[in-house]
Amino acid sequence: MIILLTVSCNPNYSKLLPAREKHNGDEWALSSRLVQALALAESKYGERDLSWTILGLEFYQKKHPQTWFPGVFEGRKQILIQLSKNSANDEKRALFEMAHEVIHCLSPRVGSDTASVLEEGLAVHFSFEYLQTAGFSIKPDEYLKDKKYKKAYDHVTKLYSSNPHADDAIKAARKNAGSFSKITALHLKEFFPGFDPAFYGFLAGNFSRSQIPSY
Repeated sequence: MIILLTVSCNPNYSKLLPAREKHNGDEWALSSRLVQALALAESKYGERDLSWTILGLEFYQKKHPQTWFPGVFEGRKQILIQLSKNSANDEKRALFEMAHEVIHCLSPRVGSDTASVLEEGLAVHFSFEYLQTAGFSIKPDEYLKDKKYKKAYDHVTKLYSSNPHADDAIKAARKNAGSFSKITALHLKEFFPGFDPAFYGFLAGNFSRSQIPSY
């Protein structure tokens, strides 16, 4: 279930897009963009875990976006995407952040179950792709300043360069493993052969504890 709640800090945030980007003649809002991004992500990487309810989006007073689980301690499987304060008046940044968090909504992780390098790199990859799909131009280094995220993204880009059916390969690996962050080095080697073992190990590793590789 998706409950579409969007809290915006700018009353003029939603705007009519150019004619080629209108949706059935109506205005796009963040809530409708969320539905669009989820549909695209599921078409590429498989159905999300439907036992979770996505509550929608809100802006909060921190510099980085995140997925928040407001009812987890009461046993409620609910997700809220929180966008950074810097995106409250920047539509493109908000969409970039939203698309990133959409990937994390496919297989939600709670508590100590943290994201892998692969999942974070894929989230960045999807953010760039979604903005282009939505009709926005974006530079390769735009919004990507953190070295760890850039390195994760670079590794995922290499996967895509090595396999013309990378989306299907990642979808199959996710189905076999159960989630993005449970995809192992062996899964990656099976679907993306030809890389050094250290490459697979880095992608399958824990993002929060990862070190930028020297190879």
